[in-house]
Amino acid sequence: MLRRGGFDLRGGLIWAAGGFSPVLFLKKSHHISPLHMLSFLANNLWSLLLLGILTVVVYYLFGKSSHDDDDTDSDDEFEDIKSFVDDGRPKMLILYGTQTGTSEDYSKMLESDAQQYGFNAISMDMNQVRPEELQREQLMICLLSTYGEGDPPDGARDFYEAIHTLSPDKLDLSNLKYSVFGLGNSQYKHYQAMSRFFDKKFKTLGAHEVFPRGEGDVDINLEEAYEDWKTNLLNKLSTMYNTQISEEKIEPKYDLQWLEDVDPENTAPFYPPRGIPDSKYPIKAKVIESKQLLPAGSERSTVHVEFDIKSTKVNYEAGDHLAIYARNDQSLVYKYAARLGAKDRLQTAFSFQSKNDKSKGHQFPRKCTLFDVFTYFLDLTSLPRKKFIRAMAWYAADREERRELEKMSANTDDGKALFNSFVRSPKHRAIDLLNKYKSVEMPLELFMELVPTLPPRYYSIASAKSLHPHAIHAVVAVVRYKTPLGKDRGGVCSTYMEGLNVGDEVYLYVRPSTFHLPRNTKKPVIMIGPGTGYAPLRGFLQQRTAQKEKGKELGEAYLFFGCRNKNEDWIYGEEMTEAQQNGVITSLCVAFSRDQSEKVYVQHRMEEMKEELFQALEKGGYVYICGDAKYMAKQVHDTLFQIVKECGHMVDHDALKYMEKLENNGRYLKDVWSA
Repeated sequence: MLRRGGFDLRGGLIWAAGGFSPVLFLKKSHHISPLHMLSFLANNLWSLLLLGILTVVVYYLFGKSSHDDDDTDSDDEFEDIKSFVDDGRPKMLILYGTQTGTSEDYSKMLESDAQQYGFNAISMDMNQVRPEELQREQLMICLLSTYGEGDPPDGARDFYEAIHTLSPDKLDLSNLKYSVFGLGNSQYKHYQAMSRFFDKKFKTLGAHEVFPRGEGDVDINLEEAYEDWKTNLLNKLSTMYNTQISEEKIEPKYDLQWLEDVDPENTAPFYPPRGIPDSKYPIKAKVIESKQLLPAGSERSTVHVEFDIKSTKVNYEAGDHLAIYARNDQSLVYKYAARLGAKDRLQTAFSFQSKNDKSKGHQFPRKCTLFDVFTYFLDLTSLPRKKFIRAMAWYAADREERRELEKMSANTDDGKALFNSFVRSPKHRAIDLLNKYKSVEMPLELFMELVPTLPPRYYSIASAKSLHPHAIHAVVAVVRYKTPLGKDRGGVCSTYMEGLNVGDEVYLYVRPSTFHLPRNTKKPVIMIGPGTGYAPLRGFLQQRTAQKEKGKELGEAYLFFGCRNKNEDWIYGEEMTEAQQNGVITSLCVAFSRDQSEKVYVQHRMEEMKEELFQALEKGGYVYICGDAKYMAKQVHDTLFQIVKECGHMVDHDALKYMEKLENNGRYLKDVWSA
């Protein structure tokens, strides 16, 4: 079923025009006899005619324009699974739940490979499907990521909310065969939470697992895990359904048409927001301040950036996430365009539509330029995937180059070894491979199809709207490194943010989180955030400052901050000190790890305050941790566990239950990330 946007006239409308008496257009729930209805129609014919005219006018002004405007995409909230065209092949529904686009990219690759294996496959966003529609399906494959602290990604949230409370008597999936692949990072506590949840849920609802759940760890080798799972899955399904495996033929699935008559000045990389900005409709906000936080001569870089949101519908709380759409480095954009023979087309608008379904476009807006796509949409710095390398082999004119590329992309031990040694270990990009294998002439539209999507980067908001109603702040540690081959590289978004100047415009939106201060201002809070992990805590301090100025009573607050050196990277040090002096925080505990012979970290400062911290927890206090997930968050967690165990005079089991209760009650919150 499709749910579309539009204008809905419902019962209760009162109509008055000219000298006619007001007429009540009765609701369906009212009981009306046939005689009364005939009398009603006869006496109010002109009013009903005018009402009909009004309906037509309203449709053309509001409903029709929303669908016919070339600058907007479809408002369909649900995509009908019946869009499958029955061609005699077994149907395979592929659902993906994504936060940054990776699950979507993998699902589209699986769709292509499944079709080669003889299946009528189609991939869809999980949120575009209702759980009850799965009762009509026989084979479904799900690819899922996990967001934050075990939460569903944005691309699966609606589906999750609809299915997670359903029982077998409400939804019977006994006719459905399924398999699940999870994408995650083992540095996080709730690794693979969503893939494991859905695997269990589908079983509970009676579905039959046709192939064991696969799990890919981005911290190890996500693509290799996926390739192994996919190959084994498709081989088993092909045998089970007796399908014919066709020879792989790599051709563009999209038509690229140049729009010569479209003025580049009238194009944009994103659709304008229609309401609250989100991932599909970000706002363009101006930079109103940009400054370096570390002293001149420092080997590292941390920048503070502020954006103007005065005339926007952006709303946020301290602790929410700011999503930034970065721009690829412009020199890199031109290198790719030149290698693909498209340098003279960068400022030309185009359309990009599926060859098989003309109504199905790509994620690119209908009117944008090739420059926009290369700048905002294509991840030009990521490692090339094996599907991309297979395409290079297909379009390599030189026999030796083709042979080597085919070997590199093969899912064999030799292929994996070659890929790891030539691509993964030296961190080669697609441009490096294209420049090495010069006989490859890949079609531009295929390149655009196969390169992963450049996802937005999320930063913990470093301000509170109660103090800054018209601005939103971010603090960014700039990523720079050398590859094993000695090439200088940098983070796409952090280097972009570093280069921003006042007046520049950036596409962004806010993603709400659960990392918020307690509503009861009297509750104690314990905040731990080394380095740029201080960002959301800075927002908390601003929020508490505003609360204090309004005369609200504040509970005790402990702030733990850590950095290398007091004189080099104690960012916002004056603000922290002022907050303590003004009574916004009770205690400021700073660890400078390299200012003495022995390393001192935030967990050491916590041990020094263990009695106070435990008493704060006993009073109903909240704990907030922000920063590195791989080391800091785990070490702080272990320290907190020991504090609870020692000060609460508990054995391990009881201390563990105490910690679990904190977390289950929303009093132990983490905003952590892995590099």
